[in-house]
Amino acid sequence: VHGSYRSYLNEGLLRREKGSLERVLGEPIVAIRQHYLNLAVPTTWQLQHKVGFRLDSSFGKLNELGFPENRFWPFRPEGVDILCVPLVIADAALLQGRRKVSEVRAGIRAVLSQAAQNRALVTALWHQRFLNPREFPVLWDTYCWLIETAKAMGAWFGLANDLLGIWEGSRV
Repeated sequence: VHGSYRSYLNEGLLRREKGSLERVLGEPIVAIRQHYLNLAVPTTWQLQHKVGFRLDSSFGKLNELGFPENRFWPFRPEGVDILCVPLVIADAALLQGRRKVSEVRAGIRAVLSQAAQNRALVTALWHQRFLNPREFPVLWDTYCWLIETAKAMGAWFGLANDLLGIWEGSRV
């Protein structure tokens, strides 16, 4: 679920959004990322857990590349049974300051290098509109380059359910 702007503090809204998507898909939804990474710690995680989410990827920064609070792996916040997956690379961070492609790629390369050194998990948020090579050729090319570079470094790729299954030692 991509939680709506105000849902991070509204249990009823979270429940409705989750329920609507589950009805359409016909299966349970266990993962969420809040819009604009809206997050009130620990309240949002408590509400998400209460509604039935098991994984959240709202912990991070939209305007900076890198590991928030130097967290290289998912974690469970104290007292809340939800897996928090830090957001490491956000497309919005690449748009800050109208940087050159070479600068953007150098920043991403630095993150991937730090990840390799720490055997860390890197998550990337790319909004679907930027996956249009006609309107956003630089962001499209950067996305492709990111995937190719990470693959060349031996990266594992997966979905939230895959990660949750691995982390919990079972299949979701």
